[in-house]
Amino acid sequence: MDPIRATWESPDEVVAETYSHVFVETIMSLALGRNVVVQQSAALDSYAFQQVLLDFKRAHDDVVLSRPRLRGKRSAPVMLHLFNADSFADSIAKSLVSMAPTAAANETASGQELPFESSMYPDLRGDMRLRSIAEEIRSGSIGGFMHLIGSERATLFEGVWEWFGAARRNSPDRLEKVVEASPAPYIGVRAMLAPILDPYSDFSRRLESNGYKSNPTVESLVRALRSLDKRSAVNDAFSKRSRLYGPWPWDEAGKSAEDTVGMESLTLVREVINTMYNRVIVDSIGIASASYSTAIGDPNNVGHEFAAQQLALESYDYAVRDRDRSRRTLREGDQTFGGSHIRISGLPKGPRSSVMKLFEGNRATEAFRALLEIREDPRWKSGVERIEQARRRKDQAAVDDAVDAHIDVIARALAGKCVFDKTSGGGIRIAVHGMGAAAVSEAAQVLTGTFNLWLPVAAAALAAAAPQVQEGFSKHGTYRKTRAALGEMVGTPRSVR
Repeated sequence: MDPIRATWESPDEVVAETYSHVFVETIMSLALGRNVVVQQSAALDSYAFQQVLLDFKRAHDDVVLSRPRLRGKRSAPVMLHLFNADSFADSIAKSLVSMAPTAAANETASGQELPFESSMYPDLRGDMRLRSIAEEIRSGSIGGFMHLIGSERATLFEGVWEWFGAARRNSPDRLEKVVEASPAPYIGVRAMLAPILDPYSDFSRRLESNGYKSNPTVESLVRALRSLDKRSAVNDAFSKRSRLYGPWPWDEAGKSAEDTVGMESLTLVREVINTMYNRVIVDSIGIASASYSTAIGDPNNVGHEFAAQQLALESYDYAVRDRDRSRRTLREGDQTFGGSHIRISGLPKGPRSSVMKLFEGNRATEAFRALLEIREDPRWKSGVERIEQARRRKDQAAVDDAVDAHIDVIARALAGKCVFDKTSGGGIRIAVHGMGAAAVSEAAQVLTGTFNLWLPVAAAALAAAAPQVQEGFSKHGTYRKTRAALGEMVGTPRSVR
């Protein structure tokens, strides 16, 4: 999970929408037998993740305290990925130091020092107090940092610390909260970008033959990536994502990345680079599959962002195949398991009510509590296993039957909190309706997540469907305000030597 979409300075409605997005993905993952893995920097720097974790943790504490002590080790439903750090405290300390560096290791074109751009703590950029606070956190003391960030962020950070604060590699704790990584061979963002940046590569020629220049989104995105690469004042143009944000000089003349290609193109460039960084993280964990999703936002733009993600993942796949050919190894291409579509809709006129009203009355915590309880039920466990067995056999009829039975188990557990059912197209749907009398009226806000996790869908077909999805959003938007996100789940096979 990489839920850094809303910043501490984002409008309340954006923060609420991002929370809703992360909530739906978390609920769906837990319901279908998957654990959630968050990388260390997102655990520290994601507003939405910290909000969702706080609701989840309250439910988890209630459920766990009512049970006997664990026998043997087991994985926590929400886990941490540590990279170049032995503990969560160590990873936080390193992040805080990078927000207030003393050496100009990340110099911009003007020689200016470039701190880490934090989404959650933008006001602390360059604050030299962070260096001493980092040492306090390494020693297990968070009081200084809590005082520095203010009460609201302190509450969220305290929840993250209570969940992950003791997390470390090879911990003796019975509830394992650090995922055991089994890294795939490393390939960096620079190598992933090479097929796009080189206009004479086989990948670029394939784009050319597929008529990408007739697609204004992809054509302008490729042009922007090549322009930024050519005009960059440093050799590895995209090695530091911070240079794509803020006013930092990009070229020798001191122009920023936004000045160089414009904000519309830069937004899609960021989507490509962020997707590639996420792909690096997935490889460093070594998990079998991962979900990629656009931010929730204007339905008229979601198809463009989805196309940017597709370009990033296809270029990655080409780069890995090219590397493996040179090493005489074999690798199957990534397989898209299915797509996701998340939507928030409500009235287009009148006062804009907060999406968070959908979660009044501890509704999110109650939903998590119900899921955590049902995950201990033999019916739930056998349902997940039955689905996986059918998938391994590639028996679509058996998959459908298993999913139908499992949906019934989840739907009963979530009754009164969320709607959990199957769509006519074979997808799995979760819906949260406005509470109270308005819940049954057309005026109610509705949060809906639809997932086709079990049906093999080609990435190209999913991308091709994006314009039709947008068209549907446009028609829907004539009488309801709509916000949306698109995504996909990608299987990540290993190289065979």
